[in-house]
Amino acid sequence: MQFSFQYVKATGLFIAGIAVILYGLYAFFSMPTSMNDSIFVMIAGLVVAAIGSIHGHKTLRNPAFKKMLEEERKRREKEKEERKKRRLERKKKKSEANDGKDDKGVVKVIICPFCGEENKYSAVFCDECGKRLRPKK
Repeated sequence: MQFSFQYVKATGLFIAGIAVILYGLYAFFSMPTSMNDSIFVMIAGLVVAAIGSIHGHKTLRNPAFKKMLEEERKRREKEKEERKKRRLERKKKKSEANDGKDDKGVVKVIICPFCGEENKYSAVFCDECGKRLRPKK
């Protein structure tokens, strides 16, 4: 957590420096009488932006920061896999619970129009002859 704060601080310094540079440019072009002041403001902004950039670069190159980012990436991937696994399990349970049953629990079947074999209602192809049970949509 300490490194992320350092990175945010460095980013803030960089953005503040850019804002000061932009203000200096505005002052330079809108008020030609204060050229020396606006040049000084732009140089100060450049220094602040450079400090933020250097600080951010040091933070990013720090091995502990890299390790923290890698651990965070692995944690997010693991959570994503777990969510996917839970979603598939719920889907499987739902399909097993409702597989071929209506509201009263009566098992529904579909009869193959080619061979007459009874198949699960959710089946797409016949278990006996392998032909499609319903036309394609």
